[in-house]
Amino acid sequence: MGRNYTLTGIEPADVWNYFYQISQIPRNSGNREPITAYLMDFCQKHGIKARRDEAYNVIAQVPASPGYEDAPSVILHSHVDMVCIKDEGVEHDFSKDPIRAYAENGIVTAEGTTLGGDDGIGMAFMLACMADAEAEHPALECVFTADEETDMDGGRRLDYTQLKSRYYINIDGMGVAVGSAGEIDVRLLMPRSHTPVKEHNLVHRVSVSGLKGGHSGAEALYERANAITLLNRVLLELTNHADIQILSLQGGRAGGCMATAIPTSASAVIAVPESHMNGARDAVAKCTAVLKKEYARRDPGISIVLESCDSGLDALSDEDADKVLDLLTLLPDGLRSTHQDFAQTLGSTSNVGVLESRDDVVEFAVTIRSTDTKRFYLYEQVCRLAGRLGVDVELLCDFPAWEYSVNDQWMDMIRRLYPEYPPFLLGGTGEIGYFTEHIPGLNAVSLTPSAYNCHSTGEYLDIQECAYFYNNLKTLLKQMKELEK
Repeated sequence: MGRNYTLTGIEPADVWNYFYQISQIPRNSGNREPITAYLMDFCQKHGIKARRDEAYNVIAQVPASPGYEDAPSVILHSHVDMVCIKDEGVEHDFSKDPIRAYAENGIVTAEGTTLGGDDGIGMAFMLACMADAEAEHPALECVFTADEETDMDGGRRLDYTQLKSRYYINIDGMGVAVGSAGEIDVRLLMPRSHTPVKEHNLVHRVSVSGLKGGHSGAEALYERANAITLLNRVLLELTNHADIQILSLQGGRAGGCMATAIPTSASAVIAVPESHMNGARDAVAKCTAVLKKEYARRDPGISIVLESCDSGLDALSDEDADKVLDLLTLLPDGLRSTHQDFAQTLGSTSNVGVLESRDDVVEFAVTIRSTDTKRFYLYEQVCRLAGRLGVDVELLCDFPAWEYSVNDQWMDMIRRLYPEYPPFLLGGTGEIGYFTEHIPGLNAVSLTPSAYNCHSTGEYLDIQECAYFYNNLKTLLKQMKELEK
């Protein structure tokens, strides 16, 4: 069979119908009106009381099914925005173009872009539950938050006093999660000066591409390559063989300030003395061979290219170029530790996710995560390094970790329903920490099919796994009558 672009004929049909509808609506972070208008219209059509707050969170109140009036109510939670990444050469405007999602060979993925399974599948689960007149469930408080993928503005500004439930199911993670990492995002702005390209220097672009990328927390344990880090290693090798100048640098999200995704591509425009060109080519070839060997299993698609190009740019001064290389070499990047209690679980990680030279500054953005308190030490490392080099540091956000908070009765119920998925801690960061911080005594779990390779163009959902999690979610809601209110 060919690609199924309508997502019809796969189960659960209602879930995939809503996922298809969601994928037709632009929902890049900050573009909150279209998707939240869709949610409000959905609620109106189904007679569900809902409101949209100033942060563009949508909160819907679904009454209990007959016979469930005395069962404890439950918060269902997902977020409306998605990470927007596209393959090189793909023409796609995330602010207006629909996602080209399709089903094939048991998965749902997208053509040339991120799928938005994170967290489109969470929204689709919730809409299917809300629309199912035959479902058995307690009263539901359905919360759709905005801008989770950037600064979590929705989660920070949500009025938690309006939520009355003491049971909470998040649908934005992977598997059965009972905790998640905290996150610190920082931006470094290094002032830069200009100097002319030297006479007899030839302008070339060195490009790193073909990497898998992915979520800098959830997939940190895979220890995939970071394109910005690889670019730095190539530049360091070049400086050992040629007197290069750096004209421009680019890696990660163009123009972005958040660094949540592992960069899949990066490039630098450099000027090389004509007499050093052979040495420069040899240096790039040598470094490419070394890096391909290092990542032969973890990131086998690495491509590094040195090619001539035109540029009307000035170069960074030699002092500024050295400072860039110092920062890229010394900033913490990659997996730093694993959890001391949970096997195969993130302890701490740091991701240099944005590199961008502009007319007046060079910007670096770093996302630091940990399931313990090590993120604060890593943040201190960044600040002290920047201070030594005279670089300004801006703290963009400091998101709380989600600590375990589930009563034994509910946890036993969940374990029986999901025997194939042992509870674990999420390496990613979500808004759950805000919920547990603001609602005392909240029992919180995350029950979600994985958006595999999320935050990359290889993102996909497994159709069978989605059916498993949706059907078990409906069963869990049905069993809520067994718990004390």
